[in-house]
Amino acid sequence: MNHQRSPWSRTAAPGEVIYSEGFAGDAVVYVIADGKVEISTQCDEKKVILATLGKGEFFGEAALLPPEPRAHTAKALSFCQLTVVAADVVEEELARVSPLLRHIVRTLIRRVKKKDDILATNTHADFLPGVVSYAHVLSLMAGSENADRLDSRVRRAQGEELSVPLPEVIKKCHAIAGHSRPHVMAMLKRMEKLNLVSLEPGRSDRVSNTSARYSAQDGAANRQLVAFDPVRIIERAQQVADHDLDLSISSDWN
Repeated sequence: MNHQRSPWSRTAAPGEVIYSEGFAGDAVVYVIADGKVEISTQCDEKKVILATLGKGEFFGEAALLPPEPRAHTAKALSFCQLTVVAADVVEEELARVSPLLRHIVRTLIRRVKKKDDILATNTHADFLPGVVSYAHVLSLMAGSENADRLDSRVRRAQGEELSVPLPEVIKKCHAIAGHSRPHVMAMLKRMEKLNLVSLEPGRSDRVSNTSARYSAQDGAANRQLVAFDPVRIIERAQQVADHDLDLSISSDWN
């Protein structure tokens, strides 16, 4: 199919979703020949606009990284004329340049992805309900795994803590909340700062090559387990939320 070996054109009507967060989509990069495109994500069921792009700008560059669901939604704000470039065509071009330049390009793409997710999770001051929701998800995972005893993916850590493979947590949070992998990672790191969970090194024969590859992308190949207290995590998350709310109310009165 020739159109896959060279750029081709497509149009998008105003309001048309070009691709959606959480779905794999096509392995292509879009260049805006004319029109405006909105890039957004969902954070705690709220829409966060990450960028508004215009003529000459591009999006979908994450297609140049190992395949995973789209981390955001691209929607046409006006009639758009788009030039579509297959990811493998871009890869062929990158193969002609120096390894250093290829490394710089991919590093910049990953950095933008992380920046977008940090922006999304910090845009709302009311992120704490999301922390409580994640605590419920982790508690649910611990309860179901303990009840079924299907395998050893959930293991006792120290004391009353359980350790759950990070890829399993990401998969569950995506299935329940529809959050992208970077979004889940940002929330888990925030929970770690609140001492609700800890991200620990660990070896698991059940972790797939794909999951290990994604972990490596985050620079966290040796941080594959999420450890938490399955009995108290919901209570502690709620206490953190209540404490933060009290501080917010107090600051409003001062």
